[in-house]
Amino acid sequence: MAGNWGRILRLTAIGGLAFWVANLAVSLTPIAAEYRAALWIPYLPMLVEALAGGLLIALGVSWALVRQPAALPKTSPVGQALLLSLIALVLVTVGIELPSKVLVGSADPLRYFLIGAAFNTVRIVALGVAIAARRAPAAIRDPQPSVPGSRSHPEPVGTR
Repeated sequence: MAGNWGRILRLTAIGGLAFWVANLAVSLTPIAAEYRAALWIPYLPMLVEALAGGLLIALGVSWALVRQPAALPKTSPVGQALLLSLIALVLVTVGIELPSKVLVGSADPLRYFLIGAAFNTVRIVALGVAIAARRAPAAIRDPQPSVPGSRSHPEPVGTR
């Protein structure tokens, strides 16, 4: 059990860091500056909040991958991590992004909702890819695992 929590915490750290780095990259764009200005979001607290949010989302994805593998579809580890990240994206978009844009009195809530959803997509996909890459390096290198008993490299015709 302690080994599971060690893996969960490592995956959480990797996913949270990927989320934060993606957030940092996005935050340097002009559209992000416009978004922050329109919604009165201060830059440095936003960076800290992004780290906390990324770690929280990564913890949920990592926990599900390590502790609940039977509840996930029998796909590759990469597919499982990306599926869980997609679920997290939908939850964040519907549960946080949509209500916050409806309740904020901005001039164009639909525009800022779409911008925020796009930023979340970049950040959460980065999180999922980082967790998948750490969890299954072999699956990244060879996305089509060979079937047991089959040859992974067929012989050229006429070599027998």
